[in-house]
Amino acid sequence: MVYAINYENSVNDVFEKVERQERDYVLSKLYEVARAEFREPWEWDYRRVSTHPAGARLRVGDELRVFVDVDESNEVIGVHEAARRENLY
Repeated sequence: MVYAINYENSVNDVFEKVERQERDYVLSKLYEVARAEFREPWEWDYRRVSTHPAGARLRVGDELRVFVDVDESNEVIGVHEAARRENLY
């Protein structure tokens, strides 16, 4: 199943806390997750969180987290924020 990616804020707002190289890495991972034919988004180190309005996060590498919500019925991954792990916890 292929998912669409929807940015809840502008792309610049979503990625304001990460550097350009990190943004490119996160984007490549998001597209990989969205286009995975045999895996669903929650199979990619996805965890529900109660501390962020998005409701869940994707782990991207050791240092980056992307806060998302996944709408299964409409096949959309809503991206709320990308940030370095050290700035979140």
